[in-house]
Amino acid sequence: MQWTNEKIREFLEDLEALIDFHLEERLNDAFPSWVMARGGVFQGDILRMALGPEWRVNWAARVRFPDGSEGWVLVSARAKAWLQTVQDFVREILRDPQARAALQAKGVGDPMWPVVFAMAAEDRALEAAMQAGVGLLLSRQGMVVAPMLWSLERGAPLEE
Repeated sequence: MQWTNEKIREFLEDLEALIDFHLEERLNDAFPSWVMARGGVFQGDILRMALGPEWRVNWAARVRFPDGSEGWVLVSARAKAWLQTVQDFVREILRDPQARAALQAKGVGDPMWPVVFAMAAEDRALEAAMQAGVGLLLSRQGMVVAPMLWSLERGAPLEE
C-alpha cells in the first residue's frame, strides 16, 4: 500500500478519534470522582463544548460544593499535559474574549474552575498550572494541582 496524503490524513483522523475516545473514558471516571470526593453535586448535565475549530472544552458542568461554593468546572482533556498545554488553555480559552463569549453564549457563567485533564504530565505543566491557577487532574493520581476560582467575564482568577 502506498501512503498518499489522503491516506495519511485519514489515518491521523482515525488515530485522533481513538485517542479522544480513550481520554473521554478516563475523564468519565476521574472528573466525577474528584467532584464527589469533595462532596460536590452536579447541578445539571455534564456538557461537551465545541466552541470552534481552535477552542476545545471537553466538558463543562455546573457544580455545588458543601462549603456553599457553586460554579462551572471547565475541563480540557489532552493525552499528556505539557507546559504548552496549560499555556494554550489559558490563552486560547480563559483569556480569549471570543472563546469566553462563546462559552457565555452556551450558558456558562461566573465563577468557574478551569481544569486540564491528562493521563500524564511533565513537571513544567504542574508549575504552569500552579502559576495560572488552573487545575491539573491526572487520570490515576487525581487532582494534583487544585484550580483557583476564575471569572469568565474578566478572563482572570478572582484573586487577581
